[in-house]
Amino acid sequence: MVRDPIGAWAGFDGFPQVFHRLLKKLGGSLADAVRVIEYEDQLHRLALLDCIAQLQDHERAFDPDLLEGEAMAADYLALLQERCGQYDGRILLALIEEEVVGFVCVMAAVLPADPDDPRTDYAYVSDLFVYAGYRRRGVARTLLEAAEAFAKARGAEVMRVGVLAANAAARRLYEGLGFSPCHIQLLKPIS
Repeated sequence: MVRDPIGAWAGFDGFPQVFHRLLKKLGGSLADAVRVIEYEDQLHRLALLDCIAQLQDHERAFDPDLLEGEAMAADYLALLQERCGQYDGRILLALIEEEVVGFVCVMAAVLPADPDDPRTDYAYVSDLFVYAGYRRRGVARTLLEAAEAFAKARGAEVMRVGVLAANAAARRLYEGLGFSPCHIQLLKPIS
């Protein structure tokens, strides 16, 4: 008789934690374990503020002139919420076992801002973050797929994302999901 090793644990109260730790130890995908929800201010505010601060600190490795994460997180969250209201956006959280492990902010209807912009609305992913221990395990892909589904449901036909040129891992992720380079901004110190 062959025993089902997963089924044998299913009745154990700690099964989700044991399964998650096993997946993490084995380096397997967590995509099926991720639940994506819309951000609710009171319930997940502190977790989202920490994600924003961590994202900013991660990006400071590429651009040291950026403010420290903790110093800007609350103001940046307020800005994201304002932009979500303006451009039909949402902040989506990735949860594993009710723990926030990442987030994405997507705006479904960004209007052209400048006279030389293309004249069509577009969806825009302004921020994507996954805690280091959960990266390269399907969480970011799951968040981006949820962002795309949200944007499509709102009528968007094109989605854009910005990425720091030095962030090769993020660029690979976006390109692997069908994004292609569009505008490139170059920087030259002149002092």
